[in-house]
Amino acid sequence: MPQIQTPDGQVFNFPDTMSRAQIAEALQRRLSNKTQPQVQPQPQQAVAPQDTSMGSAFKVADAQSQGASMSGTASLQRNLSQGPFGQFLQSATDNYINPIREGLGFDPIDRAQVDADASARLQAGADRANAEAEKIAEDLDFYNMTTSDISSTCCSTCVMSTL
Repeated sequence: MPQIQTPDGQVFNFPDTMSRAQIAEALQRRLSNKTQPQVQPQPQQAVAPQDTSMGSAFKVADAQSQGASMSGTASLQRNLSQGPFGQFLQSATDNYINPIREGLGFDPIDRAQVDADASARLQAGADRANAEAEKIAEDLDFYNMTTSDISSTCCSTCVMSTL
């Protein structure tokens, strides 16, 4: 029986029926098994399922739609103030409203600043609403499912209809 000692002092015995190539392969396999750390499988922690209920979905969707509508309003306001309607208001303010205001002793209106302030106010409201929607989803531990999350193999009829 061949006995092989490795440089680190380990001794391995092999049967006489093994060829040199088989012994080399077995020795290599044994050494690689001993040098690799044994990984203990970690017990899986019980993970609380995320909320995917329709009630939570409606609450989160309501909050998200409020943020989206405010963001859309801010975008609409910016587009209107930069388009023909905004040009008309700017012209009316410069040619009619500001001279009357100045004649009465009031400061003139800076139309560009008024539009920028309104847009910033609306966008800030949209940002707050979006942050609130995220907070609601986090508080509910809501998970927004997609079609890839849904298994359509409830029965053989469903499996056959998807083919």
